[in-house]
Amino acid sequence: MKTNQFIILLILCLSIINQVVGQNGSLEIVAELPIRPGDVAVSKSGRVFATIHSLGSRNLQLIEIKSKKRFQPFPAKSLQKNENPANDQMLDSPLGLIFDKEDKLWVIDMGQELGKTRLWCFDIDQRKVLRKIELPESVAPKGSFIQDVAIDHEHQWAYMADINNPGIIAMDLATENTRRFGGAKELEAEDVDMVIDGELVYFGGKPARVAVDPITISPDGNTVFFGAMNGTNWYSLDAQLFRDGASDESIQSSIVRVGEKPISDGASSDGMGNHYFTNLTAHAITRLNPDGTLEHIIQDDQLKWPDNTYLAPDGSFYISVNQLNTTPAFTGGEDDGKPPYYIYRFKPQSHNDIPVPDRVSIDGGLSTKEANKLKETALYFYAFWNTGKQEYLDRSISEKFMDRTLPEGRPQGPGGPSFASDAFRKAVPDLKCEVKDLLITKDKVTIRMVFSGTHLGAFAGVAPSGKPIEFNAIDILRIEDGKIVENWHLEDNLSLFQQLGVVKL
Repeated sequence: MKTNQFIILLILCLSIINQVVGQNGSLEIVAELPIRPGDVAVSKSGRVFATIHSLGSRNLQLIEIKSKKRFQPFPAKSLQKNENPANDQMLDSPLGLIFDKEDKLWVIDMGQELGKTRLWCFDIDQRKVLRKIELPESVAPKGSFIQDVAIDHEHQWAYMADINNPGIIAMDLATENTRRFGGAKELEAEDVDMVIDGELVYFGGKPARVAVDPITISPDGNTVFFGAMNGTNWYSLDAQLFRDGASDESIQSSIVRVGEKPISDGASSDGMGNHYFTNLTAHAITRLNPDGTLEHIIQDDQLKWPDNTYLAPDGSFYISVNQLNTTPAFTGGEDDGKPPYYIYRFKPQSHNDIPVPDRVSIDGGLSTKEANKLKETALYFYAFWNTGKQEYLDRSISEKFMDRTLPEGRPQGPGGPSFASDAFRKAVPDLKCEVKDLLITKDKVTIRMVFSGTHLGAFAGVAPSGKPIEFNAIDILRIEDGKIVENWHLEDNLSLFQQLGVVKL
C-alpha cells in the first residue's frame, strides 16, 4: 500500500514539475506527419506551410497543412519531385521558409541533387510561383548547404546562411545582385559537442560540428543575427554595410556578440530584442532576453530535434519536430526515426501584451544596442498601458519619474501612471494600446499611439454607453539608465469626449 502511495505521489510531483516547465503554454499538435518536416512558416491568416526535409523524402518537398492528419502539396503536385530526378522546373531540396510583410512565401532550395541553389517566392492565395532566383555558382557553388533565409521586406534584401562553406549570402532582391561574406571565425562551428539524451551526436561519421545556422533579421532590416548550430554564441552585424557594398573587412568589423545561445537548429527574433532558439540538447525553446539571460519558455521531451521555431503574427510559436539525429546522415546506418513527426504550436501567456510598432525610426548616431535598449524600455511602458499590468510599469519607470504635463488630479511621480490607468480602466476595462510610430533619438523616444476599447463604466460624469472609443496620443519619453525619468504627453481628448457624448460640435 505504501509503495502504491509513493508511486502516486511521485506521479503527482512529476505532473507539477511538467506544469512549471510549460507554464508559458502547453504544446498543441498542429500536424502529425508520416514524413519529416523541415521548417514551418505561418501566414497572416494562420495558414501553415512546411518544407519536407531532404533527409526524409524524395516524394514531396513543400506542403500546406490542412488539418492534424491532412496535408497537400504546395503549390501543386507538379512542382514536387514525386520520386523523379530533380530538374529546373520543380523543387529539389528546400528547407528554410519565411513570410514577408506582404504575406508572400519565400523558400530557399538547397539544390542538393540539382547542384544549384534557388530562392523561390510564392503567392499563397493564387498558388503560383512569383519568382525563382538562381544563385550564381560563384556565390553558391555545387555542394553548398544554404538552408536558412531571412527577408528584409523594408529594403528588399534577402540573407541566407551556408553551413558547408560557412558564410552569409546577401541578395538585393530588386537587382538580384548577390554576394558572399565569409572567412569570419564567428561563422564557423565551435568545438563544442552536441549531446542529446546522454549520447554524443555524430554527423558524417564524426562528432557533429555544424557551422552558421540559424539566421534572423531585426524588424527594421538593419541588423542581421546569426550563430553556428554547434555554437554557444549569438552574433549580429550591420546589414546596411551589405546594402552599401562595403568590404568584407568592414562587415567583419561590425560583428558584435549579442549573447549566449544553446546548440540550436533554428531561431526567431522579435521586435523587443528577444531571440528564441530551438534547444536541441534540452528539448526546449530557449529565449535570450535583452538583459543577456537565457531561459526556457517551454521544455518538453516531445521536442525531439526541434528543427525550427516560427513566431506567427498572433504571437504563437510553431515548431517543426523531426528527430533529425535519427537519420542515416547522423547514425551512420539505419534510419532510427519513429513516425509520426510533428508540428507543434504553443503561445507564451504574455507575448501579446507588448505592442509591436508599425514603424520605427532610429537616429543614425545611436548604436543598435543603445537603440534596442531605449525601445525595450518604451515598449514595456506601453505594454503597461496595453494591459494595466504593474509588472511592465515597474520594469520601465524610474523612482525619479516626473510627469511634465501632469493632468489635474493625477499624483506626480512613478505612481501617476498607475493611478491614471486604474481610473480609466474602470470606464474602459478592455483598453488596448497600439504603437503606430516610434522615433528614437539620443536619450528620448517619441511615440504616436492609438488607444481603443469599449465604454462600459462611468467616466467624467458620463454613464456607460457600451460604445467603442478610439483616440490618438503622443508621448515624449526621456530615458536614463534603462528607465523613464520624464514624460511629456498629449491626448486627443476632444475626439474622446465627442465619442462619449460629452462634447458636441
